[in-house]
Amino acid sequence: MEILGPEEMLTPEQEQALQQARALARLLDDQFQIAGFGVGLDGIIGLIPGVGDAFTTAMGAYHVSLANKLGMGWGTRMQMIGNLGLDFVIGLVPLLGDFLDFGFKSHRRNMRLIEKKLEKRGIRI
Repeated sequence: MEILGPEEMLTPEQEQALQQARALARLLDDQFQIAGFGVGLDGIIGLIPGVGDAFTTAMGAYHVSLANKLGMGWGTRMQMIGNLGLDFVIGLVPLLGDFLDFGFKSHRRNMRLIEKKLEKRGIRI
């Protein structure tokens, strides 16, 4: 994928990657409804000590990679990495961390960062 400049349109490949990123964020953060709350695989798999949080953090790296391919700046990518890192650390705390992990939706946050940057450039999404 090519880096996007201001006022450019997404290519079909970039649009597909953006849709995949949205679907991944939804799957990881709020695919299922439990008692009115959105719950995703991040919170569920995160119940497996260590391994679960590492797995979902690795999956979340897709959003950082996409941001890089779309030409998003270092600051945006570092913010995204910070969201993933915080999510990972929260998930490491037994029980309380698992509960908090359901509320801190790092993948949705990172998807919003991508969308805001594209909108700021005047790119229709």
